[in-house]
Amino acid sequence: RLEITIKAFQAIHQNEGPSKSLENPRRTLKRKREDEGLEDAPEAFNPKYLTSKDLFELEISDLSFRRHILVQALIITDFLLSLSTETREKLAGLNTPLQNKAVVYNDQLSEENTKWATEMKFTISDYLKRGIDGPYFYRMVETVLARDKNWVFWKMASCPLIQRDPVSPDLFVEARTTAQKLATSKRLRPTPMGSVSLEFLR
Repeated sequence: RLEITIKAFQAIHQNEGPSKSLENPRRTLKRKREDEGLEDAPEAFNPKYLTSKDLFELEISDLSFRRHILVQALIITDFLLSLSTETREKLAGLNTPLQNKAVVYNDQLSEENTKWATEMKFTISDYLKRGIDGPYFYRMVETVLARDKNWVFWKMASCPLIQRDPVSPDLFVEARTTAQKLATSKRLRPTPMGSVSLEFLR
């Protein structure tokens, strides 16, 4: 079960060793110099699950491996929540008709399962935010999932054209004139606003 997996991950997170900030300063400085040429290298890799039981304990101790599993679980919970009553009501309230029935599911999530999926999503999100780069990592995942939701809705609406009317010449000239006025340096006040005049010192 997913709850057991998360509890196991939380136990590993609590039993991890001291942070790198407690290492020998000279060793840390040397490592920093060695890694200066690797700044552009990727900070994480796509972990691969190995079926060997002897290696599983080492795999699960890797933060990237645990994140990889939880991101997949987060994708599943997001999909389950898309079948909830609240989400269906939001889609029904939109003006865009959902014509592509191939990507519209007839299944509906019960209130009990919706509550479970919501709590599970919150627990997974809270775990992914841990660590120094946790908030940044979670923001990337959240951005990708949000864009995927927009793509799914676009597919539901039978892929309508995304168009934007061109800017009229008059509007372009007006915007350029306004930008030039805002960028023009204005004459400085003889006495800055909020300050007292120093004429009495003369």
